[in-house]
Amino acid sequence: MNASAWRRVVGRWWYDRRTRALLLQLGAAAAIVAVAAWIVETTAAHLAERNMSAGFGFLRQHAGFVIGETLIPFDSQDSYLRAAVVCGLNTVFVSLLACVAASILGAVIGLGRLAANPVLHRLASLYVLVFRNTPLLLQMILWYALLQALPPVRQALSLAGSVFLSQRGLRLPALVVQPEVLIAAAGAIVLVAVLVSRIGPRWRLPVLIASLLAGAALFSSRVGVDLPIRRGFNFVGGLEMTPEFTALFAGLTLYYAAYIAEIVRGGILAVPRGQWEAARALGLSAWRVMRHVVVPQALRVITPPLTMEYVGIIKSSSLGILVGYPELFWSVSAMIGQTGHAIEGIAVLMLAYLVPSLGAAAAMNAFNRRLLRTSAA
Repeated sequence: MNASAWRRVVGRWWYDRRTRALLLQLGAAAAIVAVAAWIVETTAAHLAERNMSAGFGFLRQHAGFVIGETLIPFDSQDSYLRAAVVCGLNTVFVSLLACVAASILGAVIGLGRLAANPVLHRLASLYVLVFRNTPLLLQMILWYALLQALPPVRQALSLAGSVFLSQRGLRLPALVVQPEVLIAAAGAIVLVAVLVSRIGPRWRLPVLIASLLAGAALFSSRVGVDLPIRRGFNFVGGLEMTPEFTALFAGLTLYYAAYIAEIVRGGILAVPRGQWEAARALGLSAWRVMRHVVVPQALRVITPPLTMEYVGIIKSSSLGILVGYPELFWSVSAMIGQTGHAIEGIAVLMLAYLVPSLGAAAAMNAFNRRLLRTSAA
């Protein structure tokens, strides 16, 4: 092939949009890999000069510290890896609860911003104004300080002798359910859901009521209630919400509920007024207009920004370290302080926050695609 023919072939490839984009992407990927390799090599050399080991083998060492709040058992003799898993579960737990609570509260506040009642409208507007314009960190510290100002255990505030509020946090009655009961209840819920989907609308409510009554009669003898009891300088039994957990949960919920309220308000206002008027012209009640006309259309507008708020809740849970809640950032910070493996610890931390954040985004995107397919159909 002569020079002119070679130039024509190269020119044809270069001026092809797909080929040029592929070549540029390969070049960018090669540059990123080269920079990453240089960083790794330079870091390893500097660590070797200081007689410091590199790698993730330290994750198998004994942690040597105790975690105050855990969903699964943990001992000081367990490894750093298990400590990260335990605190990661704490992060996921408080994030999920905050997402649910913030969504419910945000929806209520958002509807309050649209209410015709001027008192309700102004109260909802004041809530959004205050919580959106004060830092989340400041709110968490405020809730923690207020909880620490509560009476001690012996003078704890009590409600009906079963709910206690003190400096040690909130104590609530707890349900005691055997694992086999949970499995049976899950199977029964699936069976009832399939049955309800196959019958007519007229019989759905009676079937649901009958199923609830039958389930209550069947499982009532296998479900107990563990009441908290004051003993010494603390409580035993029941469900404990420590001041650290409560401050983090309240801060995340109240702060992000203000943003979700504005998302809900904007989504509802995005529904064309003609849709409202057409639904009212058909004689639908206000509840049916909201349920069958407004909410399905508003969800398509609400879901994308709501996804970002959920991801923000997961990432903001790292502020729990400032109130002493043992979440993921807390455990990795302790790990770095004891071992000196800062680079590896930060890498573990980034990966650990990346996985639940991407999982929440993927779930919400799948929900959004389903909404779009349903509306297109």
